[in-house]
Amino acid sequence: METNIQKMQVLLETVRAGSFTRAAERLSYSQSGVSRMVADLEADWGFKVLDRSREGVTLSADGRQVMPAVEALCEEFVRLQRRVDEMRGLMRGKICIGTFSSVATHVLPPVIARFRADYPDVDYELL
Repeated sequence: METNIQKMQVLLETVRAGSFTRAAERLSYSQSGVSRMVADLEADWGFKVLDRSREGVTLSADGRQVMPAVEALCEEFVRLQRRVDEMRGLMRGKICIGTFSSVATHVLPPVIARFRADYPDVDYELL
């Protein structure tokens, strides 16, 4: 079986988007590439995951049964990737900023707020 996490992530985004075209736009893939990956999953698993219509796609009865596991696997993969990035030093470290009190009062708060928004999973401490 050739199933891989990328195909499951594409399936998940297709379900969330409600169409192959919107999923392709969100993922920066071609529509045919998204359709092919979902079709490959369906061939690997031996059943249709999606019902297709002119209005878009919806989960089939079989798709509804497997989707919770697909979601869990995709979420766990994201957590694993974050952990690997941390271990490689991409998400850990210490930043010390020395500055004037006027900069600390007026310039740094929006910068720190943006950092928190961009990196919500990073542990930090203000001293």
